[in-house]
Amino acid sequence: MLFDGKNLDAFDLTDHEGVWAVNEAGELHPVKPGKTLYAKKRYCDFVFEFECKMGGGKKANSGAFVRVHDPRPNEEVWTGLEIQIQ
Repeated sequence: MLFDGKNLDAFDLTDHEGVWAVNEAGELHPVKPGKTLYAKKRYCDFVFEFECKMGGGKKANSGAFVRVHDPRPNEEVWTGLEIQIQ
């Protein structure tokens, strides 16, 4: 399991400290918009399951990237596959 609902230890937060947080309900949420969260560990074969909540009645656009090669801090992801969430 990548996210345990308690902390962000499994993620690389280089240059993104304070951008993501875990609330009391164990939900991961962005504190500031527009920053990508990367897993520290590389995965080969996996089942990707997640729940997403978009709130506020505003139009939203987000995504989950998989199979990304060599992510770099402070750069957008332009490789891999994106699962669109709108």
